[in-house]
Amino acid sequence: MDALSQNKYWQLGYQRRRSGAEIPDVNDFRNYAARRVVQTVESVGLNGKHVLEVGAGDSNLLLLLATRFPGTARFAGLDYSDAGCELLRDRSRRVGADIEVINADLFQPPKELIGRFEVVYSLGLAEHFSSLGDVLAALTCFLRPGGDLVTIIPNMTGVLGRLVKRWNKEVYDMHNPLGLSAFLAGHADAGLHVLRSGYLCSSNFSVLSSCFGDGRRQGERAYRWLSRLSKALWWYESKAFELPKTAWLSPYIFAVSRLRTLETRQHPITSRS
Repeated sequence: MDALSQNKYWQLGYQRRRSGAEIPDVNDFRNYAARRVVQTVESVGLNGKHVLEVGAGDSNLLLLLATRFPGTARFAGLDYSDAGCELLRDRSRRVGADIEVINADLFQPPKELIGRFEVVYSLGLAEHFSSLGDVLAALTCFLRPGGDLVTIIPNMTGVLGRLVKRWNKEVYDMHNPLGLSAFLAGHADAGLHVLRSGYLCSSNFSVLSSCFGDGRRQGERAYRWLSRLSKALWWYESKAFELPKTAWLSPYIFAVSRLRTLETRQHPITSRS
């Protein structure tokens, strides 16, 4: 299976990042999209469970969840970037979050991780590989029988994908642009039963920030105005009611799924070693 992005890209990104200890306040309307992501992961029920984020380098989401469930759930984060893992360790110490940080490859993990978790989730991971079904099959191997998998990817088939392709083709090419139907077909290929799925949040133009990490300027002014537009819409949604989620404007696609059988699965890589 082909990876559409390389470790070197993520290493450089984490090394450039100046990550503070602060965790986003999801009650602030300016973090409305983050609130919706948090609610999606929490919807499976985290109390008393062992939870794993895969692709967790410097993860705001993992830190936020760990501080929202202190002592009532156990949290771990796995990433193959040692720079990303170091940022996560440092921030978790500074905010007092109890997180086990695992520096390992998703496809060659320590064997003791297989079948260990009741909840596994990823945010912006699965779309970086050419075969969605293979990535999801690898993710499910961390689950205990009856465990839940939450997968969230950027919606690269709508307006966000078109803008990324226009402003930074290199970043666009690191993504497998999946629509909802292809996303669900990948879950079926991995032997998963989707409990619920759909588009998530009405808009979030702030995700376009990845187009400008290398210092390029084309489109940056438009990006800043679009980000302000998203925040204005979030203020309205926080005060009034949620706006529709659409294939054209929604920033994320999500699925909450479960293995079709309750048998413990072997990891497709480690089972051959």
